[in-house]
Amino acid sequence: MARPEQDLQRALCRYLDRTLPRDCFYFACPNGGWRSPIEAAIFKGQGVKTGVPDIILAFRGRMFGLELKSEKGALTISQRAVHDQLRTAGVRVEVVRSIEEAAERLRECGIPISGRIAA
Repeated sequence: MARPEQDLQRALCRYLDRTLPRDCFYFACPNGGWRSPIEAAIFKGQGVKTGVPDIILAFRGRMFGLELKSEKGALTISQRAVHDQLRTAGVRVEVVRSIEEAAERLRECGIPISGRIAA
């Protein structure tokens, strides 16, 4: 089964590992995927929120979120709501569909990415 958003996330993480400055930290929020009702309730009770961006970055006291979407992918209602809440809290959240677009958005945020995107 094709999973373009997962493929994009794997490739983006490899790219970020090579190109981010040392004072930038990122992590993935694995909120997607199927959960049993019991597991979903446990996660919810532990503070897991649906709609959180796929990649969270911290750089010099600022926080950024990248939501990865395939070419035809659309935001869910919960993603829209959470992204709005994060923006209200001062977090920049961007929806990106390629490594190139992610790199461009991060540079716009002032994160000095080194190196080029591998072909």
